Amino acid sequence: MKTWTLSARIASSIAAYVLSYILLYYSSIYREFVVLFETQTRAFIIINIVALIIIGLCRKKFEKAVGIICMIFAAPSVMAHSKLFTSMSSRLKYAQYFKPHLTALLFLTAIVLLLAANRLEKLDRQYDEMISGGALEADINLITLNSIKVYSVFLAVVFLSGLVLIALGFIVPQIKASWPTVIIMVATGILLVVGCVLYLYRRWIKK
Repeated sequence: MKTWTLSARIASSIAAYVLSYILLYYSSIYREFVVLFETQTRAFIIINIVALIIIGLCRKKFEKAVGIICMIFAAPSVMAHSKLFTSMSSRLKYAQYFKPHLTALLFLTAIVLLLAANRLEKLDRQYDEMISGGALEADINLITLNSIKVYSVFLAVVFLSGLVLIALGFIVPQIKASWPTVIIMVATGILLVVGCVLYLYRRWIKK
C-alpha cells in the first residue's frame, strides 16, 4: 500500500508541476524570461533547474515545495485575467494566451492534484506512525484505503463544483440576464457549495 501511495504522490505532484509550467509558458512573463535568457531552451532549462534546486532543498516537505512552485508558475496566467490586478498595474501590458475558462480549468486541475498529493503524504506519515506503534499492517491498509476513498469523494466534489463554476463564469457573460435570473443563479451557486459541504460532512461522520 505504501509503495502505491508513494507512486501516486509523485505522479500527482509531477502532473501538477507540468500543468502549472504550461500556464507559465503561455504567459507574458515567460516571454520576458526568453528575452532575458536569449532562447526558449535556456529559459526552459534555467527555470526548471532553479525550481528543482528549491524542491531538492525542501525534499523533506516535497509536496509543499512543489505546491509553492506550482502556484508561482500559475500566477502570471491567472493574474492576467484579473481585472483588479490589471487595473492596479495599468502601465504593464499582459497578453492573454489562454481563454479565462481554459486557464481556470488547468489551474483547478493542478490544485486538485496538489491536494491529492498532500493527502497521500499525510497518509504515508500516519502509516509509519501506526507501524511503529505496533498496529497490524492489514488493519493499517484498510484504514488507509478507507481514507483514500473518502478523500477521493471530496476531490471529486471539489472538481465538479469547480467545473460548474467555470461553466457559469463562461455562460453568464454571454447572456443578458434580468435581476431575478441573476439572484436565482447566485442562490443556486450558494446552495451548491453548502450542499457539497453538508454531503462531505455526513460522509466523514459515517466513516
